[in-house]
Amino acid sequence: MQFRFTFGLTLLCLLGACRSHEPAPTHVMRFHLEATEGSVKNTRIAKLPISGLSFTVDKKPALFEGDILNVELVQVDTGLCLFFQFTERASRELYRLSVTHTTHPLVLLINNHPIGFQKLDHAIEDGNLFMFVEVPDEDLPELIQDLKLSTKRVWELKG
Repeated sequence: MQFRFTFGLTLLCLLGACRSHEPAPTHVMRFHLEATEGSVKNTRIAKLPISGLSFTVDKKPALFEGDILNVELVQVDTGLCLFFQFTERASRELYRLSVTHTTHPLVLLINNHPIGFQKLDHAIEDGNLFMFVEVPDEDLPELIQDLKLSTKRVWELKG
């Protein structure tokens, strides 16, 4: 009888521990750089959903959700856009990319679906990136909330 009670209590504790873990991030955010001419081997096509703009991008992302400190929805002169703040390491990488790949677009994929891009037209020294996305304005607040939650979960998992 004592064994069954102990076994049952142990099983309940294990099941409870399994449920207490945070779920994986709901949105995987990857920033892919447009591939350079002649590098078609490790590339993929990223086609935006509304404009139909198509980019050949490197399969390996330049930046990912673990590089993001914060994401906000901001109003600029030309409309609503996403504002990303990157870690110190990712800020250096963004600066390097913006200097060495001037005029190349950086394409944002969320859950493997391209939703926006930003042409690297100047050196990005502060680790902040503004990006317009092809998402209806009325859906942007929910998207930002989900992206913020995903970023928070990533940082909790990193410890």
